[in-house]
Amino acid sequence: MRAVVFAGRLAEIRASRLHATGRLASAVAASQSHVTLSAQTHIDWIARTGHTERIPIPNARALAAGFHFGWAIGPEGAASWGSDTRGQTAGGGAVLRDASQVASGLDHALLLSGDQVYTCGRAYMLTVNTDGQLGRGSRAYERELAPVDIPARVVRVRAGGDTSLAIADDSVWVWGNAEYGQALGPAADRIPAPMRGELAAEAGRVVDAAVGGSFVLLLNDHGEVYAAGYGALGTGHVKEDVPRRITGLPPIADISAGLDYAAALTTDGCVYAWGINRHGRLGDGVEGKEHVYRPALVEYDGRVSSVACGSDALIALAGVDE
Repeated sequence: MRAVVFAGRLAEIRASRLHATGRLASAVAASQSHVTLSAQTHIDWIARTGHTERIPIPNARALAAGFHFGWAIGPEGAASWGSDTRGQTAGGGAVLRDASQVASGLDHALLLSGDQVYTCGRAYMLTVNTDGQLGRGSRAYERELAPVDIPARVVRVRAGGDTSLAIADDSVWVWGNAEYGQALGPAADRIPAPMRGELAAEAGRVVDAAVGGSFVLLLNDHGEVYAAGYGALGTGHVKEDVPRRITGLPPIADISAGLDYAAALTTDGCVYAWGINRHGRLGDGVEGKEHVYRPALVEYDGRVSSVACGSDALIALAGVDE
């Protein structure tokens, strides 16, 4: 089991460095509204106010957190809960028994079953006209899961804000909001169907990604992180038109992105964070809102196994003895 630690603000507690809460969990996800923790018998769904709901899904092996909704991969397959006002939970309950991965943006979700990507949530509404994050090239208001056409074997899905991303064996596909260049190509208002991202040869083979509100992070098979878009890039700049490597990081095993900050977990269990430091969520001992342009080591006396960027708090799982 692992103890949850955090920096920032959560449940009326303020901390400017990583601070243990005493909760135990095996997986974590975070969004603008909630922190989601997987325990052996259930899921804890914790609002920013501290109110906790127990979701009766045991042993969830994957979690995704959206704005007032969540998804998990449990024993019965993919399951969802919370708000369905925009179809983001596909009606709630369990679906796709063979789903292996799930990802959530603000108001939409992606599921991976085999190598087929499915999406649900808000697409183009005549009254809202959002960004095509469902990848179907349609102006329909979609409430049910439906497949997305990607001409490659997809192995991983990621989402953030109103942008969606799929990683294939030798390519990365992006759709949805692209106005800041986070879709790995020329800036565009929106991309309504999956488009292959433009990657430099030195970026190598991409194995994971994290999507922020206006930027994207890519992790390659050498443990290097590349960033593109606008905002919390970690490159020393606030705008990168093409993916640029974040220098100075040791080998990285995992990455996470909030709307305007990000974190990286090293292969030896240390955490680096950068971006807007609201509520001290970068764990550097400072509670100001200044922009940290380069990754900074988060001081914590323990080995971290997973990180997630929530609205006001950086959540981590750290190994403990039972």
